[in-house]
Amino acid sequence: MQHRLQRNLACRYSPARAQDLDSVCDLHRAQAGGRRFGIALVEGERFLASRILQRRVEMVFLDDSSGFAFSCGDAKISMGTGSWGARLSQIARVTGSIYIVTGRLLDPDYVSRILGKRPHKISIIANASARKEASVIKRSFPDVRLALHGGCNAKVVLVEPDTVWVSSADFGRPAMVESTVGLHSSRVFNRAVESFFRKLWSQSLEIP
Repeated sequence: MQHRLQRNLACRYSPARAQDLDSVCDLHRAQAGGRRFGIALVEGERFLASRILQRRVEMVFLDDSSGFAFSCGDAKISMGTGSWGARLSQIARVTGSIYIVTGRLLDPDYVSRILGKRPHKISIIANASARKEASVIKRSFPDVRLALHGGCNAKVVLVEPDTVWVSSADFGRPAMVESTVGLHSSRVFNRAVESFFRKLWSQSLEIP
């Protein structure tokens, strides 16, 4: 009976589903040393409402100084499968710009085979430690823009108009098991270019 009362209170104070209350109850029991609820009705309502609302707030992503929130209906996560060569196998058909952010440039020959399918309208930001590999690629593809950033360790590939890849893998041929999230969203693409890539590019040194 007490549990039903608690579930009813949860439904009254939050649009969250009633089963979410189970974890709220567990939190309170842990704080109370394992004892069950022994609180007055008004006090119980206040506690449950604050806990449930706090739980919902913590689960919501919002725009802030560190990034922007978004929803997407077409996305995929993978681990230990796929490669940059496979993901970008069709770039010869792409007419828009491609933006690449990476820490290292792994295996310049492999990278060159990817870029060689369409060596223009491509901008790459790499960590300054990849200067040697970046210089090799720049000599092979003078129309590809490359810039070096001393603190860059992000791994992101943006393909106009709407493809976004965020990965643990540096651009090239990694030797480790990596994870990658890919999605299609023109809104996310545009915001990522403006909010992240262009800002990082302005802080980088372009290879002439």
